[in-house]
This record gives sequence, C-alpha cells and structure tokens, in this order.
Amino acid sequence: MSDETVKDGIREMKEELGLQVDFNDLHPLGIIPYKIENASIKDFEFAHVFLYTVENGFAQFKIQEIELDGIYRLPLEQFIQLGNGVLKQVTIEGYEVINKEKIFEQKVITLADMDTLPSIYRMPLIEKINSWMEKRDR
Repeated sequence: MSDETVKDGIREMKEELGLQVDFNDLHPLGIIPYKIENASIKDFEFAHVFLYTVENGFAQFKIQEIELDGIYRLPLEQFIQLGNGVLKQVTIEGYEVINKEKIFEQKVITLADMDTLPSIYRMPLIEKINSWMEKRDR
C-alpha cells in the first residue's frame, strides 16, 4: 500500500508466513523499480528487497491460505543458476495446503514455472543477491 513503510513488511511476514522477525535480522539488498503492464494488470512498484535466513525448516511457517497456496525451498545458488539460465530445471521441496492439510512434495520446475517473477525484476534481484553473497564471503 502507498502509505506503508518498509518496516511494515515485518507485519506482512507475520501475517502471511507466520514468522516473527526482527527488522534488524533482515539483510537489505536495495530497491528494485519495476513495472508489469498488460491487459489485466498495471503494477508499478519500487520493491525494497531483503534476504532472511530460515534455520528451522517448514515447521515454523504458518501460511495465510488466502494469500499463499504453499511454500517451497530451493538453495539460493540453484535459484541464481536457474534465473541465469545455467540450469534448465531444479528440484524444489515443500508443501501445498489442500483442504487445510499440508501435502509435502518434491517437484522439478523450470524458469517458466516462475512466471510471476518477471525478468525485469528477476535479473536485478539476482545481481543484488550475488553482490550480497560476495560481501558475505569476504
């Protein structure tokens, strides 16, 4: 929403993922301006992007089903390789909520399966993650 602050994202993490996070535990990556404009949507955003390390697996997530169908994980390095076209497919693991039940699964996805992450956003995101990883590894 236009009246929300960046720190309001913490509230969204609690509401949508069930994660109680301190803002200082987030790793800021910067801002990615992007737009999606087609016949059904006009979306102009300045996305403030952060990384957060999850240590305790899926048990800590309590997803808001009105917002999310499920949650899956993929190692960051594989996400980057898929996003850059180095890998053509990856195996993700996680669960989908069906009739209030968590159905765990592994499945193979391609970049096409991530169509809600347009390249105009994905490529700057990957650059920012790479930069953060380089700083972290020094």
